Amino acid sequence: MRKIHIFVILLIIMIFDLCGCGEVCISTIKEDSEENTETTIDSGYAENEASDTNEVSDTIIDSEETVVVYICGAVVSEGVYTLSYGSRVVDVLDMAGGYKEDAAKGYVNLAEPLSDGDKIYIPFQDEVDDEKNISQKIKGKDDIYGSGDGDRLVNINKATRDELMTLPGIGGSKADDIISYREEHGKFSKIEDLMNISGIKTGVFNKIKDMITI
Repeated sequence: MRKIHIFVILLIIMIFDLCGCGEVCISTIKEDSEENTETTIDSGYAENEASDTNEVSDTIIDSEETVVVYICGAVVSEGVYTLSYGSRVVDVLDMAGGYKEDAAKGYVNLAEPLSDGDKIYIPFQDEVDDEKNISQKIKGKDDIYGSGDGDRLVNINKATRDELMTLPGIGGSKADDIISYREEHGKFSKIEDLMNISGIKTGVFNKIKDMITI
């Protein structure tokens, strides 16, 4: 009986060999294995590629969404600060600990948007007071002001930076431009020549034309 069983098993094996079923099964298993391997490799490559892209993208976003500014003067902790893009002067002032007690509060526009590389100077109150009182300190200097009685006109050919800054709409930058123009081109021949300077156009000129002389 045992011999019959062995014979049947051998017969089945021979039938499988003759039909080629064994090779088909092996081939099918091999193909499935290769497909799974390729899928795994492709998936891994896609994930790595997406990861690398995300890293580069994050770096670009980080660099575009921050600004670095310097705040100094009458603040608690002057220094260089990094803020998110779209921040305003009030934000960096808060980071710097706020005003010092003797700061000129309200002098700087706290709503001004920040740009990368900005320098924000918060003046002290006595600096602002000095600026407002410059005209009183230099009264009687006819080479700076008009010589007529009561017409304290600023002589734009001789006035210093601080004296020019007593004029409405003339800050430090415009005062420097006036002096530079004077040094490069010589004295102004008429007060209207001020409008040759970038930043001093009709609006600003109309504010100061009755306050200046040559």
